[in-house]
Amino acid sequence: MGRWFGGLLNFIERKPTVAALDSWTIERRLTALVLALAVPLNILVVVVVWHVASAQQDYARNSLQYTARAVAQGVDAEVDKYIRLADALSRSPALVNGDIGTFEAEARAIFADSRDAYVVVGDLDGQLLLNLAATPGQKLPPRPPSAVAAQRLAASKRAPVVSSLRRGPIATDWVFSVELPVIRGGEVVRALGVVVKPQGFVRLLNAQSMPANWLAGIIDQEGRFIARVPGNDRLFGALASNGFRASRGKEGVSEILSLEAKPIVQANAVASLSGWTVGIAIHTDELLSTALGAMAWAAGAGVLVSTLSLILAALIARRITQPIKSLHFGAQSLLRGDMADIDPKSPEISEVWDSLRQVAAERRRAEAARRESEERSQEALRRINADLETRVRQEVEARELAQAKLLQSEKLAALGQLAGGVAHDFNNILQTMLAGASQVERRSTDPKIAKVARLLNEAAQRGASITRRLLSFARQGELRPEPVDVAATLNGLREMMTATISPNYELCLAVADDLPWALVDKGQLEAALVNLIINARDATPDGGAIEISAKLDGPPDPLCARDGARDGARFVRFAVADHGTGMDEATVKRALEPFFTTKGSGAGTGLGLPMARSFAEQSGGALAVDSAPGRGTIVSLWIPVAAEAAFVGAAGRLPALTQSERRPAVLLVDDEEALRHMLAAELAEQGFQLVEAADGIEALRLLGENRAIDVLVTDLAMPGMNGVDLIREAQAVRPGLAAILITGNAMEAATAFMANAEGKKVGLVRKPIDSAGLAERIMGMVATSETGEPLQKERPGAPIACDRWDLMSSGRVDP
Repeated sequence: MGRWFGGLLNFIERKPTVAALDSWTIERRLTALVLALAVPLNILVVVVVWHVASAQQDYARNSLQYTARAVAQGVDAEVDKYIRLADALSRSPALVNGDIGTFEAEARAIFADSRDAYVVVGDLDGQLLLNLAATPGQKLPPRPPSAVAAQRLAASKRAPVVSSLRRGPIATDWVFSVELPVIRGGEVVRALGVVVKPQGFVRLLNAQSMPANWLAGIIDQEGRFIARVPGNDRLFGALASNGFRASRGKEGVSEILSLEAKPIVQANAVASLSGWTVGIAIHTDELLSTALGAMAWAAGAGVLVSTLSLILAALIARRITQPIKSLHFGAQSLLRGDMADIDPKSPEISEVWDSLRQVAAERRRAEAARRESEERSQEALRRINADLETRVRQEVEARELAQAKLLQSEKLAALGQLAGGVAHDFNNILQTMLAGASQVERRSTDPKIAKVARLLNEAAQRGASITRRLLSFARQGELRPEPVDVAATLNGLREMMTATISPNYELCLAVADDLPWALVDKGQLEAALVNLIINARDATPDGGAIEISAKLDGPPDPLCARDGARDGARFVRFAVADHGTGMDEATVKRALEPFFTTKGSGAGTGLGLPMARSFAEQSGGALAVDSAPGRGTIVSLWIPVAAEAAFVGAAGRLPALTQSERRPAVLLVDDEEALRHMLAAELAEQGFQLVEAADGIEALRLLGENRAIDVLVTDLAMPGMNGVDLIREAQAVRPGLAAILITGNAMEAATAFMANAEGKKVGLVRKPIDSAGLAERIMGMVATSETGEPLQKERPGAPIACDRWDLMSSGRVDP
């Protein structure tokens, strides 16, 4: 075979026409070779693939249509079963004669084993008379509008009608119904419906053994899915795609978009008994992929055509390869460093050969220069990469730190706004309770009622303590620091907590000798320590010792890092230690975040430690957590030591009011009617002349009537005109008028107003305040107004110092 083929080529090459190819350029020879091979082969492949792909697509479309019709027949068979059942039931003598009770017994016997269907009976107005899905005695609602429409259509046609999909009024499942009129004496007297849960149609689709990549669906007259494979659980009862709904009731194959907005080829068939549409589809791209099989067959045909083309191509290839081989030989010699002579046998090859020799010489010179340049470039690149990595790492770390600080700041700001709003409303309620309880206690002659009034007063004071803690956590609260005997406070706290926590726990108290008093809000301190003791208890569920200690200490590291401090500053360090499971490093880092908790659901809010830290920082101190797995937890709280001058803090308080003192006239303004009346009654009992106003407009009107009003007492938060605006307007009308602003929240408007009120007769009082305290403030404002100097001035706080401190590593408290 090879000898015969070679002889054939030699015979053809002797022809003059073939010998003329020697003068062709390589470009012309290659072009001729490509044309000789590609043109006939590509034409054949295109024709074959087109025919095969068309045949495959036609076969797939016919398969879809055949399957759709088969499913439609199955749907008709399933629906016909219920139509025949409905027809038999509609002819029941009991139903025809209106004996609903007897008919119900017959129907329940028929449907006793059915989970997918039940029967209903309704009058001609759509009111249900019987529903087997309802419990006995249950009031039956009217039939749904779609069922009534199907019922009326069946009555007009006097033939069975299959309704669209709907939700049942009692069972609330997706159902359809077969409606039939009940006829007596030639007249329609009522309607019967067999209500069906269409789960059986999903089984019908699954029974078709369709390919996994096919989509199948059945939709009702309104375009809702009766069944859909795949995705029935998700799409059952949902509306089909726009394309599917547009083609309902029509048979044939069309291209539409699926619910997932992907193009599909879908074949539709209509179930004649129900009017439902069955759609069987395949994604368009998957249908086109069937042509790939045809391409394999076309490749075989291409091989045959290529063989014929090779005979022609081989003749041309010989005239191409000989000059190229010569060039290849010369190039190899240049690579070895030799300068061989070759016979190019082609103008182009000769030019290339001369160029190659020049390039070879230049290449040797450039290679040496390139190596040197690469070495310098790589070294410079290494230095640049190292510097860039360092800068990127630093920038990323700085950005992450800034984002974490910003997130924490936003959390605290949001909590502050929430706490402020709650405090304002809650303090209004507490103020009313305090005033009312005080009046009851003073006026009652019954000791029991007076005792109840005192208890109400104490409860209101505890509520006020809660709002102060909320505001303290949000850094809006007003702390009331006073000298506190640490030893007495801890002894009292221990007695209270011993009776509160479980007997499985022992509270061990260690207080250093000659411990100085602390300058702190006592109620806030006790609340913070109670929180820490409860946390220690929860960390040791099996019981054990909880150690509470207090000792004199220098400034802690958290205070140094936050504010800086002065050498020699003294603090009382409170510590609460447990011997529980402890916390790992990651938990310790997050322990002070608001709402972070390791307790179970409902066992903690995640606000205890953040509130304690906020209180400590507002008091001029700090809080730190030291913990490790297996050695328990120590929470330390630093509070500044009280200066000796602090023990005379009550000396500047106004003296108690006497009956002989002149009581000024007070204009009391508050939109809370109950609170205003209570405060007015309290002040009136103490001899003040009271004028009440419900808002700022009314207050300005009363002032304009030239009443002898000495002091304006107004709430801050009021609708229309708030307290700050009222004071400005009132002092503009009545220069020199003394004013007191009452607020349950440290709002920015109040604090900014007070900051700019220097030289004006203005005071700020926080709710709740008892009537005696408010009376003293009023008298103080009058005295200030008369003398021009305040009764007392605030003592500037002492600066805070700092040095290093070390957390205990043993897990126990060093008293």
